[in-house]
Amino acid sequence: MKKPIAFVVMSALALAFLASCGDDNKSSELSSDCAINAIVLGNLSRIYHTYLDNGKDTSYSITVPGAAYPLHIDQINRRIFNSDSLPVGTAVNKVYFTTFSADGIVSYRLESGKDTLYSTKDTLDFTSPRIFTIFASDGSGSRSYTIDIKIHNADPDAYSWVAASPADNDVAKLESMRMIAKDGQLYLWGSKNGTNVVMTRKTGEGVALWTKKDISGTDGLQTKSINLFNGKFVAISESGLVESENGADWTETATSLVPDRILAADEELYITVSGKIYSSSDLKSWKEEKADNSTAFLPTENIYSAVLPAVNNPNIENIVCVGYLDGKTETWKKEMNKVYPEDNAWSYYPTTEETPRTLPYLKGFNMMKYDGKLFCAGINGDTVNVYTSADGARAWKKVKVPTMVPAQTGKPTEIFMTPDDDNHIWLVCSGTGMLWKGYLNRLKADKSE
Repeated sequence: MKKPIAFVVMSALALAFLASCGDDNKSSELSSDCAINAIVLGNLSRIYHTYLDNGKDTSYSITVPGAAYPLHIDQINRRIFNSDSLPVGTAVNKVYFTTFSADGIVSYRLESGKDTLYSTKDTLDFTSPRIFTIFASDGSGSRSYTIDIKIHNADPDAYSWVAASPADNDVAKLESMRMIAKDGQLYLWGSKNGTNVVMTRKTGEGVALWTKKDISGTDGLQTKSINLFNGKFVAISESGLVESENGADWTETATSLVPDRILAADEELYITVSGKIYSSSDLKSWKEEKADNSTAFLPTENIYSAVLPAVNNPNIENIVCVGYLDGKTETWKKEMNKVYPEDNAWSYYPTTEETPRTLPYLKGFNMMKYDGKLFCAGINGDTVNVYTSADGARAWKKVKVPTMVPAQTGKPTEIFMTPDDDNHIWLVCSGTGMLWKGYLNRLKADKSE
C-alpha cells in the first residue's frame, strides 16, 4: 500500500538530515537542488503489422530500443519528451527507464491524483503524460516535470492520400498521359479525342481545379516522350526534338538529329537514332554512346529513367532506363563516376534465371523514384498495381501495402504517378478524372516539438 507522499518525503528528509549529522568529524550539507538531469527509455515492445506474399496481413511482436529515442529535458518549461516519436503500435503501458538521474527525492503522480516515491525498478503506464516531482534534499523546494512519451499516430510505412482535385471531365478522357512536377507546378499532358493538351495546377494548393491549354508550335507531339532536361521540357514530335518552357508552347531545337526515342534525361539527354545511342548536354553537340549489347534490345514504349546512387560508393551513379519491347520489360544502365568521369558503355540487363522477379506488363506503365527506390505503376485488368525495386530495377516485387494507392481509386482506364520536391506523390486517373495527393507517412512525419 502506497503511503502519503508528504509522510514519505518528510521521513526521507529526516533520514538524510540524520545521516548528515551522524559523523561529527565530517562536514556535510544537504542540497537545495531539485532537477532531473538525465533520463533514458528502456526497451519497449511493438506489434508490427506486415503483409505476406499472398497479400494477407500478419503481425508479430518486436523490440523497440528505447535508447534510440532520446528524451529531451526542457528545464525552462519543465517538460520531458521524445522529439522523435516511437513507431506506431509501440506499447507504452509498461515503461521503465534504464537511466533516471535527478538531484533530490523523486516522486510521481498516481491515477488517484496522489504522489508516491519513484524507484528505478518501477514499470509505469505512459499512455497519458505523467507528472514527476523532485524534492530538494534540504526540504527547501520542489520542481515538477511532465513526462510525455509520444507515439506516431500513423503507420510510418503506410501512405496517406487526399483528393487534390474534383473529378475533371477533360482528365477523364485523356490517353497517353505524362505528368511531371516542376517548380511548384504540376504538368499533365495527354491526348483527348486525338488532340494533345496540357493541364496545369499548383502543387502547393489544396483542392484546386486544372487549367487546360492546347499544344502549339509543333505537330504530332509524343506526350509519352516528354522529359525534364536543363529546366525545360523536351519531347519528340513530327519535326524532331522539341522543347518548351511552359509545357504548352513548343519550339524546335537546334539539333539536326531526329530521335526515335528519348532514353533518359540527367545532366545529359540520351536519345536513339537509327539504332545508335547519342548524348548531349546542350542539344547542339552530340556524342555517340557505346553499348555492351545489341541496341535491338532497347525498349520502344513506355520508356522511363531515373538516377540512383551506387549502394557502396556515393561517387558512382547509375542511370537506369526501363521500358517495354514487344510487351516485355527491358532494362539498361549507364554507370557515371562523378569524380573521375569515364566513357562507360550502356549495359543491358537481360532477364535470366538469376533475375526471375521481372516486371509484368502493365497498361499505362510509368516509373518514378521515391524514398530511394523505384516504383512502377500501371493497370492489370481493372486494378491499379504498383511494383517496387530496391536494387536498381534488377528485381521487382509487388507492393502489398493496401494504402499504396487510395482506397477510392476505383477502376481508371489509365494512371500516372509522379513525385514532387516535397516528398508528395501525385496520382492522376484517366477514366475517373480524379487527382490524388499522397505521401509515405515516414517521409512526412513531423518530428518538431
